Amino acid sequence: MTLTACCCVTIQALSRHDANPWLRFRRGCAFGAVAFAVAVVGGCQARTEEQRVEAARAGYRVQLQTFTLKQQPLTVEPSTATAGSADDKDEPTPVRTDVLLDVFVSTESEDTLTGLTVDFEHVDAARQLKEHRLLWLDTSAVAKGSSVQLTVSVENVDYQEGDAFGVEVRSPVPPGERAAYREFAASPAP
Repeated sequence: MTLTACCCVTIQALSRHDANPWLRFRRGCAFGAVAFAVAVVGGCQARTEEQRVEAARAGYRVQLQTFTLKQQPLTVEPSTATAGSADDKDEPTPVRTDVLLDVFVSTESEDTLTGLTVDFEHVDAARQLKEHRLLWLDTSAVAKGSSVQLTVSVENVDYQEGDAFGVEVRSPVPPGERAAYREFAASPAP
């Protein structure tokens, strides 16, 4: 029985026109006690660990400030068939591109997390999604009301001129996808 139903029953019981006012008082007290017990039990239910983590995640904000490209030439073993050919000099050297993201992280949650999984998106110049990844941020230094700048490395990105990046805290995370978010597994059970 919900609190609303208990209150309605209590009001109905008190509004009866019994000849005995003492009986009306006792009946009202009994229904009031039941309503109070339901409210206390319903309001004091312990949150599960997943609910605690989800509530804490909802208080976090992330904002991408800047990104820096870090390119390194890949060492490619020359094949024996084309070793020393003139075409090797005309081909560009393949490079591996990593991206360093400067991200501000803040929280308004009293219950902070030691780490936070954020969704990273890489879009092309036409703003079509090229890639989606989950990134783990160490948020142990982030306290309620503070903002901390973190540098996150995203390796092996297919960057082209005009591409853009974004980060966000996804909340709520659907229960079926929580296994991919480390804070749901990293939190100790109550």
